[in-house]
Amino acid sequence: MRAKPYHFVAIVGGAIAGSVATEISADNGIHVVVIEQNKKPYGKIEDGLPRWHLEQHKQEYSRIDARLTGRLCGLHRYAPEF
Repeated sequence: MRAKPYHFVAIVGGAIAGSVATEISADNGIHVVVIEQNKKPYGKIEDGLPRWHLEQHKQEYSRIDARLTGRLCGLHRYAPEF
């Protein structure tokens, strides 16, 4: 039996699309690191949803957290100095 090739990917941004890409990659045996600009990987949910949509914020946070939990080799914060 042949050993599986070792794959490692870096995904830039861990919000909705990044978390789905992480989930699919990790579930297929690929090692994943997410590179994120913010302290937490919630992307436009933080800036794009009005503050009165608190329940929707919580739902999206939970979905992202569930996709990323246990699937990452690491979460790295990249915040350039401007």
